[in-house]
Amino acid sequence: MFNLPRLGILVGAFFAATLPAGAQELPEGSGKEAVAATCNTCHPLLARVGSGYTVDGWHTVMRMMVNQGAPIPADQVEEIT
Repeated sequence: MFNLPRLGILVGAFFAATLPAGAQELPEGSGKEAVAATCNTCHPLLARVGSGYTVDGWHTVMRMMVNQGAPIPADQVEEIT
């Protein structure tokens, strides 16, 4: 038989994970304009913000983007990250 409380938690977690990150905005800071100008050239930025990455995860994402040819100036990688 199904454990109803556990099933309810799983269903709730599923729907919470599928909510769009549209309410997320870039935090204020020195890299905000660079992020908006650079990242939005390939994909909608707000589709990526709030994806649940840790600091190390964002560093990995940035390395992957650079390796794939993203137009990120080397002197801006850390600021954008």
